[in-house]
Amino acid sequence: MSKSFIYRNLRTKTWSLRSSKGRVVGHPREIWIDSPVFVVSEAVRQRVIREKMKRVHAGVRGFISTTRKVSLSDMVEVTYNPYKYSSFVVVSNEMPVKSADLVFMDSKMKVWALNPK
Repeated sequence: MSKSFIYRNLRTKTWSLRSSKGRVVGHPREIWIDSPVFVVSEAVRQRVIREKMKRVHAGVRGFISTTRKVSLSDMVEVTYNPYKYSSFVVVSNEMPVKSADLVFMDSKMKVWALNPK
């Protein structure tokens, strides 16, 4: 199984799933990601801030999981806002997050992480 890149499509209000070859291959309603890494392109983030235009520059890279492994009650919500943060952060305490054990991206466009690091 190859790594995928999943990001929030702000225009369509869906998740976009990009293959390792760079093509969008789907728009899942919700998705589980194993070995997730939270990715932000700082150069494109600065362009977003400067030009005030939406550009794909942040998302989660990892392996798609087909089985739900944990309860959402064991996970914490993670968010990203290019105007406030340079990385993804835990919602409750704004701690920067680079990776986690598992991520769930739900149908309400929220991101949940197990053991964020």
